Amino acid sequence: MANQSKEMESFIRARKKVERIKDYYAHVILFFLGSGLILSLKDSALLWIESKGIKDPEALTWFEWNIILIPIIWGFIVLVSAFFVFKGRSNYFKRWEERQIRKFMEEEQ
Repeated sequence: MANQSKEMESFIRARKKVERIKDYYAHVILFFLGSGLILSLKDSALLWIESKGIKDPEALTWFEWNIILIPIIWGFIVLVSAFFVFKGRSNYFKRWEERQIRKFMEEEQ
């Protein structure tokens, strides 16, 4: 009976991890689509603002930089999210390093 509850707890934890990874990948896809849309519409937005009578170059530069900063800040958030989603998975580099050491040791023998 205790074995079943441990398996169920393990299943629930694994399912939550998979759900977090799935949500992260959806966030990455949304980031690329959203950033692409924002940046592709930047010039149109600037032209629209100019058509409304705003001709001040400083205001237009400020507006342009704000449009550019949205994907930059969002990208930083995506990177921080990756750290929290994939924490504990950094063993990849350790395993790669061990494989390379064994490979070079075998080559010398």
